[in-house]
Amino acid sequence: MGNALTAAAQAVVGSGLARNHVLVITDGINTVGPDPVAVMPKLRQLAEQKQVSLSVHFVALDVNAKVFDGVKKLGATVVGASDEAQLNSQLEFILQKKILLEDEEPPKNK
Repeated sequence: MGNALTAAAQAVVGSGLARNHVLVITDGINTVGPDPVAVMPKLRQLAEQKQVSLSVHFVALDVNAKVFDGVKKLGATVVGASDEAQLNSQLEFILQKKILLEDEEPPKNK
């Protein structure tokens, strides 16, 4: 997962846009390669060097979102979803509130 996060972040940070977002949708924990917690500080540093912003968003699909508390502590958005309806709701939240409006708090699960 860390390798995929790195590749995606490098691509968007190199896009020439001032505000950049990476969305990770995962149905499990990191099992191969570096942990996202290990790569996020390096990616933030890369964004700072390029003088752009980088926001990272995780959707934990059918896995406990608490598994990603480490990246949340580093500033990533972390939300959970257990089915298609919740996934759609969380993706809408991230798009509307984090990417387009850049709010701070995720919606409460119903």
